[in-house]
Amino acid sequence: DVTHMLLYLNQTTWLEHDGERLAEQVKQAREDKLKIVMVHENDPALGGCAFDRMFEVTPQELINDGLYRDLARSFFPGVYREVSRVLLAKALGATAAKAKESQQLRRAAASANRNIYAAPPPRPRGGGGGERRRLFTA
Repeated sequence: DVTHMLLYLNQTTWLEHDGERLAEQVKQAREDKLKIVMVHENDPALGGCAFDRMFEVTPQELINDGLYRDLARSFFPGVYREVSRVLLAKALGATAAKAKESQQLRRAAASANRNIYAAPPPRPRGGGGGERRRLFTA
């Protein structure tokens, strides 16, 4: 089930036809009672802008309906980017336990993947003539 909507805010958010479609999607998410998690881009190279711009370009109906009542998570450039990502992950429901479980699953999958490629091929059944196959690894 869908539980959240991630709304990425930068200087081009809400503009032109895409902005109209986005407004409809946000209205639908609000009707569906989804939690809207907003990210405010601050890196100028990625379209970052002052947050007050959002009040100039967001459809008034969404502003009046309280879209910005909840705070947007700031996405900062440089060394702060990773911290911004972690804070976003927490806002989306991530926990240390879930992260650890996810990391363990990734390790197990990587290990299984390595074992698949390292396993010798199956031996032929019956009357196989005793030939041995060699496994070549890169």
